[in-house]
Amino acid sequence: ILKPCKQLELMVDNTLLQLKLVKKQFIIIHIRYGDDFLIKKQNKIEKNHLAMIQKILNKLDVNQKYLLISDNIIIKNILLLKYPFIKTHFNRITHTGEGVAHTGEELETIKLQNTMIDFNMFAHASRVIAFSIYNHGTGFSKWTTETYSVPYVCRFLP
Repeated sequence: ILKPCKQLELMVDNTLLQLKLVKKQFIIIHIRYGDDFLIKKQNKIEKNHLAMIQKILNKLDVNQKYLLISDNIIIKNILLLKYPFIKTHFNRITHTGEGVAHTGEELETIKLQNTMIDFNMFAHASRVIAFSIYNHGTGFSKWTTETYSVPYVCRFLP
């Protein structure tokens, strides 16, 4: 149902190679922090959200491979300082949801491409640990993991 074109498959493979990750041998930590950051460029991070995330991350096995994917680079930077064994990349991404007005900015091809690389990375994880500020969770990681039968859990950040 969700199969990338060959060109995108090669980009995903190259990204995995650059991050020194092997398919099905890493866990993705996905943090969906919301449209206020991604679209409206607001950078407020709730301390209780960070505490909830860190409570889970403190239990991680440092010998395991992890990839952090998030719509919030501030959270990425904070977590990488505390958990340097977690891998990530800082490609510019965009929101792919319907009804999103890109005021004064066209949907840039490179941002969409980077977003689709992240989206397809979920299919290659051994499992996904997600966090979301939304009650409904995050469809971004949920639908790929469901399609490719990747174990998935999502925690709500109230």
